[in-house]
Amino acid sequence: MKTITPTADQTSLIRNPGMGLGLYLEGFNGPLPSATDYWSAMDASGGSNKASYLYLRLAWDQVNPEEGRFLWRERDSNLAQIIQGAQQRGLKIAWRVIVQGGDYYDHSQATPQWVFDSGVGSWMRDAAKNPRVDDPIFQEKYTKLVDSLGEDFDDPATTMFVDGVGLGLWGENDHDNYLTETQRDQVYEWVTASYAKAFPRTLLGLQYGPNTFGTERQNRAINDRGYVIRRDSLGCKTYLSAGDKADINSHWPTTPVLGENCYHSFNTSAGWWQGDSYSSVREMMASTMSDAIELHSNTLDLRQVQDTEIWMKEAPDLVQYFIENGGYRLYPAKATIPTHLGPGGASVQVSWRNLGVGRLPNDVPQWNNKYQVAYALLDKATGQPLYTVLSDIDPGYILKGTDTSDQVTFAPAGVNAGRYDFAVAIVDRDNGFKPGVTLALNGATSGSWSVLGTTTVKASDAHPLDATISQVDESTVTMAFDGKPAVDRLGISGTRVSVDSWNGTRWVPILVGASPSTAGELQLGVSTTQLRVRGGNVAKTVTAFGTPGIGSAPAPAPTAPGTTIPTVTTSFDTLAGGSPVSAMLDGSDANTWESALNPSFPGTISVSWPKPKSINSLSIRNWYAREQAMTNITVDVREANGEWRNIVTDRALDWKYSDGTWEQQDVTFDEVVAAELRITVNAAATSWGKFVVSELVISAPGEHGPTGVLANGGFENPYLAPWTTTNARQTKAIFGEARTGQWHQLIWGETKLQQVVQVEPNTSYTLSGSAMALGDGQQVSFGVQESGAEPVAVAVVDRQWANKTVSFVTGPQTTAVTVFAATAGSSAGAIDSFELVTHAKSPADRPSPGKKP
Repeated sequence: MKTITPTADQTSLIRNPGMGLGLYLEGFNGPLPSATDYWSAMDASGGSNKASYLYLRLAWDQVNPEEGRFLWRERDSNLAQIIQGAQQRGLKIAWRVIVQGGDYYDHSQATPQWVFDSGVGSWMRDAAKNPRVDDPIFQEKYTKLVDSLGEDFDDPATTMFVDGVGLGLWGENDHDNYLTETQRDQVYEWVTASYAKAFPRTLLGLQYGPNTFGTERQNRAINDRGYVIRRDSLGCKTYLSAGDKADINSHWPTTPVLGENCYHSFNTSAGWWQGDSYSSVREMMASTMSDAIELHSNTLDLRQVQDTEIWMKEAPDLVQYFIENGGYRLYPAKATIPTHLGPGGASVQVSWRNLGVGRLPNDVPQWNNKYQVAYALLDKATGQPLYTVLSDIDPGYILKGTDTSDQVTFAPAGVNAGRYDFAVAIVDRDNGFKPGVTLALNGATSGSWSVLGTTTVKASDAHPLDATISQVDESTVTMAFDGKPAVDRLGISGTRVSVDSWNGTRWVPILVGASPSTAGELQLGVSTTQLRVRGGNVAKTVTAFGTPGIGSAPAPAPTAPGTTIPTVTTSFDTLAGGSPVSAMLDGSDANTWESALNPSFPGTISVSWPKPKSINSLSIRNWYAREQAMTNITVDVREANGEWRNIVTDRALDWKYSDGTWEQQDVTFDEVVAAELRITVNAAATSWGKFVVSELVISAPGEHGPTGVLANGGFENPYLAPWTTTNARQTKAIFGEARTGQWHQLIWGETKLQQVVQVEPNTSYTLSGSAMALGDGQQVSFGVQESGAEPVAVAVVDRQWANKTVSFVTGPQTTAVTVFAATAGSSAGAIDSFELVTHAKSPADRPSPGKKP
């Protein structure tokens, strides 16, 4: 092992999600500048090279002058060219669309005339006509604008944040005093729900503090819809009191802050900051910076062109101070990494540090903890990860002043022997686990892994495998093996090689268009009876390396008599852009159905079968369940004769966790032959404005799929379904270098993974699987158990992947068994590649799980 202290980059501009300095495009003092003039001036000021985003704070009629016409979509429009200029400079976009005029800008009216012509009620301020924001027609038209913005800008890769209200003077929620309290409730609920629906993936900010709508409503939007705090009065002695700061800081660190200088037009409107008793613009800027740091602000503005010029001329040191201290700057301050790795792996220990006063807003529902700390071995030739481990720590809560310790087990079994770069990154789950946050390390670049050192992987026990090679054509061969070996890698030269594995019924793609390493090898990690290899120089030579196989070729999975494909429908609306309702029955927790915002209860979810089916249980799976799952249900079934029958009435569902822990609620009942099952959702948790269903499993005794089929045996659905666990906090999905495929599972402590599988009575089965103990003296076991009987299991103590089998015969009355893997005490293990193979019917006196012959 080697302990290193990486060198932090404490000064460079780092453009990361949800943070940075902003440039502004505003409608003050006349029409917008041309794109050419705007960017020429900004570039000359130096601000373009210091900022991370362009904030478009515009009146409604500057973006949507005619109904159905949106200027950002018109390629030759000035607005579109300004946006294009920002993107060419590597800047993201942020939005606020303002509806109230008055002292806003020269021609006063902010809402386009066509909106009033459609019948919207109005009121006057400073000779400006303003809309009544409680008018249903106004809300309809504004919602269409918000939806259109969402269609084009709901992408965190290109959009920094959106101010999700836009009402009141300056869009700061003030001076809508004509509204009654009831009207304010309706308006604020409508506008925050509209933005939350249109921008399900983008940070949403709201102007926080005393204003027309009050902090109680603002807090509901923060808590229920994931809004972050936006404060537009930094540096102002009049509008940002000590009490205001204390109120904002009371939300820290749960709620991130997006800050803005109170003042703009520093020269032409100097009376504003002078009226707050500042003797110089420099003094005002220093006070603004002090407020930003005190409030843990992720953002601050250089503002319009003239203001940016003054910042860069009068206070370049303050600009640099925010770059170094504002937002977040995350890096591994100390790391103990392996210099050599054998099959047993090693423990990696890293201490993480944040140099900034803010934080990565990873846990807002729009991002849903998509950023994860990851460690990897990189191919030295390509820089691509060959083995990756995801950490449990939340990078969003690595905070300034307290280092966060991390420890992961790093066991890259099956990786070719050789030297690799050991690297770290904060990856983006929603972007294929690619690096998504640039680390504050010298030499770090956007979108890249940061190398901490070199690790040598020792040779494994893989050796050449006997195979019968058949030439299909000049670029394709098949390789048939004796039994079912674990094929770790192929020795092959050339480029663009594709490999398929035979699963007993069809060819399954493993690699497509891959290039061998400089050593002439392709990493596979698949257990199979046959491979088909295409491309490269297969006509010359190809060699398979691995571990000799066990068992026999998989037979086509039998289909249970009467199995039919169910259909699911719901009376609830589905969240725009979310997964379809069929996600409830797709067998994967990875796809979650979400209701539209503000659902009304009761409502129904119905599952029907073309052919009536025997059922006796309903399982409901969710994560963040206390915040977004059903809490009270009634269940009815329509029997084969067409009659409805009540099963459960007002059943309370008691969820435990408010985090990423997967939970399952089971509703059992007497077996019934049903054509349809109807769940009436009487109530649900809607902390984020909606409720969700990750997966429904409706089954007969022991059924989780067709007879004899073990589902998700290779854990390629890393969310485990339909496996269940006795301790979700002591299981972990690991991406990379699995025994087969891409994923495997770690379990530790007093933990069991289990799955109920439907079987036939008096039938012989073999359960095969791969397992590995993660430490000396530790073990992991797997096996099979019938209800009320002792298990039949095998223990694995090997420090490298070991293939094991458990054979058993079911009893005369047995229709289901439980397949399990378990650890106990302080043991930890890795598991993968489980498969259940059905053999012939057997005499009734053969041994079955838990019964001795």
